[in-house]
Amino acid sequence: MIKNSFYIFVFEAIFLLGCNGSKDELLPDEYLPFYLEQSDIIENKKMIDDIYIKAMYLSPEYMALKNNEHSKADEIMDELKERNNYYYFNLEIGYNEDKNDILQKDIANQEEFFQRVEYLSFKVQNDLRLIVGAETLPCIMAQYERTFGLNKAISIVCMYEKSKNQKENCPDIKLEYYDNFFKSGIVYLAFDGESLCNLPTLKLAQHVK
Repeated sequence: MIKNSFYIFVFEAIFLLGCNGSKDELLPDEYLPFYLEQSDIIENKKMIDDIYIKAMYLSPEYMALKNNEHSKADEIMDELKERNNYYYFNLEIGYNEDKNDILQKDIANQEEFFQRVEYLSFKVQNDLRLIVGAETLPCIMAQYERTFGLNKAISIVCMYEKSKNQKENCPDIKLEYYDNFFKSGIVYLAFDGESLCNLPTLKLAQHVK
């Protein structure tokens, strides 16, 4: 009986250490490929008639590495510290099937096309909010990537500033998008906060140029 109790104690201790231990760490050249495979955690997609609206969570690590993958460790760390103050998402809107440029959908004339481009370039951030736990954050930047037809979907990087509470906890998140484009109303794309917090972090000590 004493022997069995000892084994139970050891198992519980190992389990608790595993739960409370540090998160997995990945080197920069490992991080991006691994991260992009976590679509069940970092992506949410809704179908509306013949279009889809998809949001992808962009972690601070992802953003820090995106244009700095081969930089020195201290440069990446400085970038990461800044990125940790914000939430980033990529919002994508496109056809469910491979069709024409989504910007051309139900378009009446070229003037309407250019109105859509202007809206995406300067006004779309007013239709984007982020619900983080009980708080609602305005979009402080929405960067529309214009590809001149090379990408048939619309792609927008959205940025939201974190509060102190949000930096220290893992609340659930909903991206709210008011579809002023195709008039499908308010779309919510939800993400599990714990799952996002448990994504691996960067291991930078060995990554020196």
